[in-house]
Amino acid sequence: MEINIRPLDAVAVGLYLVAMLAIGFVSARRSVSAEHYFVGHRNYPGWLIGLSMLGSIISSTTFLALPAAAYVLDWRQLTVNLMVPFVAIIAVIIFIPFFRRGGLTSAFEYLGHRFGAVARLYGAMGFILLQLIRLAQVLFLMSLPMQFITGVSLEWVIVGAGVFVGLYTIAGGMETVVWADAVQAAIKVIGGVLCLICVLQELPGGFAQVVAVGNAHAKFSLVSLDWDLTQRTFWTVAILGLLNWLNIYSASRRSCNGMSRRAPRGRRARPRSFFRGSRCPSGRCSSSSVRRSSSTSKCFRIPPL
Repeated sequence: MEINIRPLDAVAVGLYLVAMLAIGFVSARRSVSAEHYFVGHRNYPGWLIGLSMLGSIISSTTFLALPAAAYVLDWRQLTVNLMVPFVAIIAVIIFIPFFRRGGLTSAFEYLGHRFGAVARLYGAMGFILLQLIRLAQVLFLMSLPMQFITGVSLEWVIVGAGVFVGLYTIAGGMETVVWADAVQAAIKVIGGVLCLICVLQELPGGFAQVVAVGNAHAKFSLVSLDWDLTQRTFWTVAILGLLNWLNIYSASRRSCNGMSRRAPRGRRARPRSFFRGSRCPSGRCSSSSVRRSSSTSKCFRIPPL
């Protein structure tokens, strides 16, 4: 099967690539300090942080692999994402106030202050190793459709995509990541809705036909509710989802940076809904006091667990 790229398709892809590069280089010109590069200017609006965090958890695995799993099996993998609201509540009550009180930018910074450099290094290296494995998986899955569409060798697609993403994110730092993730989240959500509308329009029976065929083949099932840890039941997948999202919201540097950003001056910092980002009291620590040692600063204190 061959797919010919239409001119409008090429224009859309080109505009997207140019937009990502523009975000990266504009952010690079605005970056005036190491703190700005790594944590931004700490006053992003809630809607932007919410979209950015949403975009950071929607990868090619979510967009391509999970629909394929639902087509082959059923909705059992959906259980993982059903755990997000429960973990989000834990994040709002525990993680967000914790990171903001201490002005922390990562869980590993806390490990270093609380248990020393060895614990910080161990945690950071383990996280980096897991992220490398995840990055390889995401990049591979994303490259498969690109190879199918363009006909370019898979190895070159992987190298090109990796270099391109690294180029604009490394150039602009965290501000680039925030804005790029927000744009990508909007594109994915809007694109998914448009794809669904186009598919329904092509079916003679519309949405009713989707429901009928899905029910006939048990595609809407969340699998067995039996308590059996040796099988992929609802409860085992739910436990997997809880552990996965707890790891993301407690250790992921991107999520921790999103939690620790301050609300703009003049606004009352308070918890918001998960999809609009979250804001909690950030304390009275200025950026200069955060850089001091916790043993000498009267402002910067690492909160206990």
